[in-house]
Amino acid sequence: MQRGVVGAFVIGVALCAAAAAPVVARQQTTADLLAAAGHYLDGFAQGVDGLVIAEDYVQQSHLQVVMARHLKSDLTVTNDPALGLVEFRDVFDVDGKPVRDRENRVIDLFTHPNPNAMAQAQRIVAEGARFNLESTAVQRTLNLPMAALAFLRTSNQSRSVFDNKGSDSVHGRHATVLRFREKARPRLIGSKDEAAANGLFWIDPETGTLLQSELDLDTHIATTGVKASIVVTYRDVPAIGFWLPEEMTETYTISNGQGAPMDAPRVVATGGGAEQGPVLGTLSGHASYSDFRKFQISTEQGPAAAVPSQHP
Repeated sequence: MQRGVVGAFVIGVALCAAAAAPVVARQQTTADLLAAAGHYLDGFAQGVDGLVIAEDYVQQSHLQVVMARHLKSDLTVTNDPALGLVEFRDVFDVDGKPVRDRENRVIDLFTHPNPNAMAQAQRIVAEGARFNLESTAVQRTLNLPMAALAFLRTSNQSRSVFDNKGSDSVHGRHATVLRFREKARPRLIGSKDEAAANGLFWIDPETGTLLQSELDLDTHIATTGVKASIVVTYRDVPAIGFWLPEEMTETYTISNGQGAPMDAPRVVATGGGAEQGPVLGTLSGHASYSDFRKFQISTEQGPAAAVPSQHP
């Protein structure tokens, strides 16, 4: 009887010790996170093929003259086998005035494709950018909400160096932040000086879902420098089955080699005094996204005859 009690006591202590011991889960590595994000984006690219998004976009220029422009567009997304995601901004309203030749322009792009896939993509992007506010230093075609995703796609991950920057939250959802720095050439985003892109991704570590992105580019030509930063937040869109762009905020800072902004106005003191120095020259923009819907484009009739997809 005594031995049984002792035996039970020893077993009980062992069980308690086992229960009290903390369970140490394997820590997720950067490679694990990249694999999850790459897998998610592979499905994302298929899921957003044929997606159309309503875009409300305000741009501002603070250079020689302060200007603003309000664009309303449909943003069409296609998944090209060779190029990946291609976004086309179909502007239909500029500062409250309808764009007259909109239908013919869009039909021409899609019914008379260029056999060179890269040239066709550049043509589509350039056409969508023709209403952007610009300066002599910045002709921007980078202002597309999903542009940063190219760096996170599985096929492109080896082109950059990724570092884990810790934890954050987006819309109350836990996220791991990854910083990337492009290393491979040719660059995914072309510039005359072949500047390397860098930025941040906020990723759900459990699912690989992209919650937010930041794309930065610092380019210099002769004595002109342009620092570009584009931040995009995403939100869950159950009807489509993915997190999709909610807002895009962009800033372009233009400067010369001495740190003074190129083409920037100078502030003159009242009463004819000396100049106070150059004012920072910037272009900026803010876009919001809504009305997400899937379409199938009829190549025979063009996008004007697009019909709703049977599988939203």
